[in-house]
Amino acid sequence: MRFIACVFALWASAFAVFASESELDTTFGVSGKVTLLYDVGGSFTDRIVKILRYPDNFGGKYVAVGTASIGGGAIGIALARFNANGSLDTTFGINGKVVKDACMSEVTHAAFDSNFRIVVVGTSPCSGNATTDVGVIRFTATGADDTAFAGDGGLALKYTPDFDGNDNGGAVLVLSDDSLLIGGSKNNAAWIQRVSSTGVVSALPAVQTGAVAFPIRVVDVLPGQANSSFWLLEEVGQTSNTPGSIWKINNATLGDDTTFAPNGLVTILVSASSGSCGSGGDHVLSSLVRIATRIYAFGFTDGASGGETFMWGTGENTGSNRFYRCLESGGNRVNMTTLAAVPSSDAGGSVYLAGSSGSPENFALMRVVHTDAGLTSFTPDLTFNGGVPATVTFSHGAGQQPQSEAFSLVRHGNKSVLAGLRVFNFASGDFDFAMARFGTDPPDVFANGFE
Repeated sequence: MRFIACVFALWASAFAVFASESELDTTFGVSGKVTLLYDVGGSFTDRIVKILRYPDNFGGKYVAVGTASIGGGAIGIALARFNANGSLDTTFGINGKVVKDACMSEVTHAAFDSNFRIVVVGTSPCSGNATTDVGVIRFTATGADDTAFAGDGGLALKYTPDFDGNDNGGAVLVLSDDSLLIGGSKNNAAWIQRVSSTGVVSALPAVQTGAVAFPIRVVDVLPGQANSSFWLLEEVGQTSNTPGSIWKINNATLGDDTTFAPNGLVTILVSASSGSCGSGGDHVLSSLVRIATRIYAFGFTDGASGGETFMWGTGENTGSNRFYRCLESGGNRVNMTTLAAVPSSDAGGSVYLAGSSGSPENFALMRVVHTDAGLTSFTPDLTFNGGVPATVTFSHGAGQQPQSEAFSLVRHGNKSVLAGLRVFNFASGDFDFAMARFGTDPPDVFANGFE
């Protein structure tokens, strides 16, 4: 009897840990939530695009990277650093915030280098010839312009410098020597360019994929084994069964990794026989995740009741054993606009998904687990909020409904930090930085901060 009681106690304890991960961490901000207003000028359309976290031995702080309106219709790069409890770190920038008019119409990605300098990538409309470039800006660890990078902290890239076409920002991968691989796109092709740690553009040519029927967008990047990397490419606006592809390259040569596919490119195929999401809708790709030797792309599609989450997986080294699945819970599609995915550090092969859910949509977090030994498919974890997204609402203006959207997710210990925007007043376009932290940490969970 005592043995049964002990087993029950252990099961209840484990269930409590999972349950706590779907609840707001009230030690963060106000009741688990943080909002930040820049309101420099214009329509106040402030938003976080990427959330980064320092290791615990650097205070476990968070840097939010996004955009803020700066008046006259312009968009500025907006940074903010928060202490582990959600309060602003006033040693960063000016009272914890930085706003830079870097002539970027959007921020698409950001990353730390080894010295915690902040690399920001986006689209710049300031080429002087009425076209857009890929903009790269690096800030110091304190939020100042890093003049050790390209002379003034920034540069603009084009796949074809002498061609007046539009290039769009994508993703950035920081290599071990702090050099950068910058992914961008032009029309129906994607390209990658190497930039040194001092901002010198490599003599190696940028590499592009073969032409496709739709404009390409570089969505995400994931480091691979043996000095390789995976780049998630989306065909923008398509409603076919091929929403995009995963491109594997050799980081040293920028050449296609032909062990993955003949041209390094594996097409993501939507299979109706696997219960395709949102029949006839646009499949939007959002995030890459690795578990063991498999690579997964997550995203969402428009369905009858809002966004429906899907996943597609392939072998890391061979591009084989490919599998598509629309996620379901209890026989029902998961209605969630998934915009970020992060794997758990445990051995179970689980993945945390962040985005938005509901009507109107608000911050949402869910956990999915693999359903077979081959790691080919995932299903919602019933021990996490009953297998449905955990949502959170923010305060809002008078006469408005709560509405928010999470674009980025960082995991550490048993905590999940979602970052994006909250809509304060939809009619006037008043959006603000927003963050929410779920979960509590049992003792001695932290090791080196990053998962």
